[in-house]
Amino acid sequence: MTSTAFQPLYGRFSDIFGRKAAICMAMGRCCWGRGGGIIGMMQIIISDIITLRERGKYQGIIGGVVAIGYTIGPIIGGLLAQKVSWRWCFWITLPLSLFATTVVVVVLPLKPVQGDMKK
Repeated sequence: MTSTAFQPLYGRFSDIFGRKAAICMAMGRCCWGRGGGIIGMMQIIISDIITLRERGKYQGIIGGVVAIGYTIGPIIGGLLAQKVSWRWCFWITLPLSLFATTVVVVVLPLKPVQGDMKK
């Protein structure tokens, strides 16, 4: 439900501030449990950098990775809660999110935003 509610907002943010800034903001908000823009931003970025002919293949790959994450994530969270402490379920997201944000900023090939905020 959060993804559906925030998807138009992140789409507009990506038009105003750029795709990199919007995806980084979506990943940062996910650290605090208010995610919802990551899947929408992935779709937007794929439509920007992948040709229409190959877009389905890449969306399928990302869908598979998301499904694996939805499957493995609760198992890892349960193991962390049982073996270490439930607090590690939250502390582990900070370095992972920082790493992912760094990779996005360095690797993602996007053109800069044209125009300004008033347009």
